[in-house]
Amino acid sequence: MMMLAVAVLIPRGADAGDDDAELARHLLSQGRILPLEQFLTRAQSVRPGIPVEVELHAEDDPHRYVYEIEMLDPDGAVWSIVFDARTGQLIDVDGDED
Repeated sequence: MMMLAVAVLIPRGADAGDDDAELARHLLSQGRILPLEQFLTRAQSVRPGIPVEVELHAEDDPHRYVYEIEMLDPDGAVWSIVFDARTGQLIDVDGDED
């Protein structure tokens, strides 16, 4: 059985001692991001497979966060699916080039 690896990254410019999970909870409680569960469901509809990594990080604008979800498809390819964490808009889908 494959395990789900979830990594929440520190946004650029944040102190290294910040608690990543606490940051995500704080952003969610402020309404600045949507719940991760919504994005996992949407990622499945974009590229069916197993989520193997999830990152929440700030874009160039420190007030804009994105979820990047890596999905392992049934053929063994890894897909990176990027969503705007506040609006839910699909930003990018990129397949593994290896």
